Amino acid sequence: AYDPVELEKSPLQPETKAFLKYGFPLDAPPCLRFIWENTSLYDFYEQYVDDIDEDTKNYSYLGSDGDGNPICFDLLNKDRIILLDHEMGFEIMDVLNNSIEELAHCVLIYKDFFKKIQNELGEDAFLDTKFTVTQVNELKEQFLAINSNIFNESSFWNQEIQALFSEVNEH
Repeated sequence: AYDPVELEKSPLQPETKAFLKYGFPLDAPPCLRFIWENTSLYDFYEQYVDDIDEDTKNYSYLGSDGDGNPICFDLLNKDRIILLDHEMGFEIMDVLNNSIEELAHCVLIYKDFFKKIQNELGEDAFLDTKFTVTQVNELKEQFLAINSNIFNESSFWNQEIQALFSEVNEH
C-alpha cells in the first residue's frame, strides 16, 4: 500500500492515483518487482540526477524487471508504463502497458497462468516447461482480451508469449 499523502502529492494522473490507493503487489511474474522505499513514489530524475539525461524528468519510478531495468510511469503520456534500459542511459526500451490498470490485468493473468500450470502439473512444472501450446494460446487470448493491440504496442508482452511458445513441452 502507498502512503496516501505521498500518492496525492505525486504528479500522476487522478485515475492512476485512484488505482494505486488500493496498493500493488511487491513482485509478480515474469520477474517484475514493484517496490518503493517507504512505499512512496519518487521522481526518477531526482533519484539518478548525476547519471541520466534531463528527458527523464517526466518519469516516476514504479519498479524494475528481472534485469534491473526501471519500470516507470511516463507522465507526459498519461502515465503509460515504460521500461528503461539501465545500460543505455535509461533510454526507453519498451512500452509495457498503456495504464496501471492494464499492467495490473496483465500481471494477474500471467500470475494465474503460472499458478494454473503449477496446480495442474506440479510445483516445478513452470520451471520445467511442462506447459502446452494450448495453455500458452489461452494466455495469449487473455492478453488480447485486455487490449486487442497489446502485442503491437508492447514488445515486452509479445516477447514473453514468444518465449513461452519456444519452451513448450508437448507430450
